[in-house]
Amino acid sequence: GPYGKRPATDTILQALTGFSIGAGGSGSPMRVRVAVVDVSAGVYAGYAVLAAVIRRARTGTGQYLDISLMHSAASLQSYKIAEDAASGGARQGELFAGIGIYASQDGYLALSAMRDAHVVGLIEAIGRMDLLEEPRFSTVEKRLERQDELREEIAHEIARQPTGHWLTVMNKADLLCQEVLSYSRFRKD
Repeated sequence: GPYGKRPATDTILQALTGFSIGAGGSGSPMRVRVAVVDVSAGVYAGYAVLAAVIRRARTGTGQYLDISLMHSAASLQSYKIAEDAASGGARQGELFAGIGIYASQDGYLALSAMRDAHVVGLIEAIGRMDLLEEPRFSTVEKRLERQDELREEIAHEIARQPTGHWLTVMNKADLLCQEVLSYSRFRKD
């Protein structure tokens, strides 16, 4: 294509393929701080090499491999690209209103409420059942339409307690949650 001869890096491909917009959420575009495009292209290259080796074993002929950083970046966000096409380019939020990373009193907590029953459970777990009675959050559709506002309400409550408190509460409510760890904490865990 028209970009085939241009030099490229992970950061440039994040910008080209919309990855930076997705990483920035509803704010300014952001660069994902790991080389996600480079790494995914390497994974695809590994699959291609294995397929070529299998073909050579079966047929005795080799293959030419052409690995694209752009295709790798696009494949990682194929559902977001499809959403964009289906919506005519309208801004898309998350697929679920209860997904996010929230600051607690002493760290960060990742939540993944991927069904509305989980969102309702999350609202109950933070002690804010009153939110479900508010017209702006009274239905699934309204919670999705106003997900940024709902996240602000959740964030306000999460910030009032330490991460350990919320891990206990969320696990007791059978909600998907995880303390956000540094690389060194991850290695120790």
